[in-house]
Amino acid sequence: MLYNKIEELMRKTGVSAYQISKDTKIPQSAFSRWKKGESNPSLKNIKILSEYFGVPIGYFTDGVEGAPKVKKQEISIDLKKITDNALICYYGDRELTASQKAKISKVLKAVLDD
Repeated sequence: MLYNKIEELMRKTGVSAYQISKDTKIPQSAFSRWKKGESNPSLKNIKILSEYFGVPIGYFTDGVEGAPKVKKQEISIDLKKITDNALICYYGDRELTASQKAKISKVLKAVLDD
């Protein structure tokens, strides 16, 4: 069940559903429905929770029956963020060229598509 993964992160980080709700604006009633198995988080809420806990979206969705599927387009958006903003795009004190960033993006895409 998807909520088990959320509970696991709550235990590890010591935060309550109330605190997450307050920080993320996800209604507490949603957590209650997820816990009872009445529904699963939407992909939008999974993205919010993955950012909140600092885990990849796949942490919540991989191997969980009924979990929303992540579209490949969403992965490419994340790759663009990585190649545009991350420290991975620097070699020493020099920023990588657009061509070098494109190569990194291709490698990351190949790894994620595997």
